[in-house]
Amino acid sequence: MSAIESPKLRPMSLGQLLDRSFRLYRQNFLTFVGIIAAMVIPVYGIYLVFSLLNIPRMLEAMENLTNMSSLDDPMQLFTTQMQAMGGGNSLLLSALSFFLIQGVATAALVKAIEDSYLDKPGDILGSYGKIAGKWLPLLVALLLGFLLIILLLVWTIIPCIGWLTGLGILAFVSYVIYPMVPVTVVVENRRGFGAIRRAWELARRRFWWVLGYMFLLYILAYVITVGPSFLLGIALGYLQETVMSGFDMATQMAIQTSLSQVITMVMQIIYLPIQLTAIVVMYFDLRVRTEGFDLAMLAAEAEAGDSSEAAPIIPQAPAAEQTPLVTGTEILYFLGINVGIGALCGILYGVLAIVGIALTAVMMGL
Repeated sequence: MSAIESPKLRPMSLGQLLDRSFRLYRQNFLTFVGIIAAMVIPVYGIYLVFSLLNIPRMLEAMENLTNMSSLDDPMQLFTTQMQAMGGGNSLLLSALSFFLIQGVATAALVKAIEDSYLDKPGDILGSYGKIAGKWLPLLVALLLGFLLIILLLVWTIIPCIGWLTGLGILAFVSYVIYPMVPVTVVVENRRGFGAIRRAWELARRRFWWVLGYMFLLYILAYVITVGPSFLLGIALGYLQETVMSGFDMATQMAIQTSLSQVITMVMQIIYLPIQLTAIVVMYFDLRVRTEGFDLAMLAAEAEAGDSSEAAPIIPQAPAAEQTPLVTGTEILYFLGINVGIGALCGILYGVLAIVGIALTAVMMGL
């Protein structure tokens, strides 16, 4: 069955989108995980080595921080704190992670997911080979998106309109638009702010639905990661009280650091392909619903006589509508997000306050 005849190129419900995403993930598990692991493992391996080598210096810095005489010199305090945190090593490794994981690996994974979704063959090496001209534009677009997020942070402190809409705009750009940028760069060859604008144009067509869909993905991420993190905490506590009780502090820190890094690495390798697969599936669904992508592919295949010849139609999209960057209705949407975030924070603080009062009452009763 060709990609155009497949029932996946049709509007799908939320449940169908998630089902399709998990099916793609299961069918291509080794390929998707292998693409991410090829970059994640070296980055985390380097980070772990630096962390282990830095333990003696961290212990020395922690001892200095407990010495009150070291607090007399602010510059000495700053230097000691930087030593304890790893300083330049952390910045270097963050840059390496951004380049290899968010840039190269993400571009290759999006390409592999696109190929799988459209029933085209793909593998780990082949996916990396297809992004020769895409990973650098992706890094540029992500950096521009990061700068945009910083500007929106400034917007949130502007009196009145910034206070009312800033947090909503910031949340939508950070958690909806920014994660869609790799797809618009890799699939459509968009560049710079054009990739960000394209992601916004797609998302705004089903504003609340896309926001809810991404919210579900972040809940899924929490569910997937909170369990292992909780078990890791229990395991570390048990090991510290039993096996590691006879070890010196440096050895205990080395074991804890190693376990923590390995668990974090495994969780990223497992979850990142799920998240990106769900985003790519949503992207094609938006194009099918709002641009007739399925009909365009069908027409291209009928004209070419072969589904493989219809590939050039994939990155093509209708010309952008001449509409304002942000409409009045969308400003009201952002205001609604602000109100929703405020209500959630109020509920959370209320629950925490009730729990705190209850615990205090219990302790006083005891």
